[in-house]
Amino acid sequence: MNMKILIIFVIAITVVGVQSKDGYPIYSTGKSKGCKIECVINNKYCDKECTLKGGSSGYCYFWKLACYCEGLPDSVAVWTYAENTWSIEQICPIALI
Repeated sequence: MNMKILIIFVIAITVVGVQSKDGYPIYSTGKSKGCKIECVINNKYCDKECTLKGGSSGYCYFWKLACYCEGLPDSVAVWTYAENTWSIEQICPIALI
């Protein structure tokens, strides 16, 4: 009986992990489209932005100057090297919050 409970628990944990992702959320409209949500040291701001997007939590990743979210739904766009490249003509505006 205990082994069945353990197996069900492991499967449940695996399913929950598949339905969420972590990453840098990006703006989807406007001048900043495709840019990471910027910050300096404001974890509360990032946590609010991430939870508004459906994530479980978020914080300001200081070295990247951007909000990092955990537990985002798969439908939320996040920054990736493959899809979010930019040229000198398309510099993301910085609004340090």
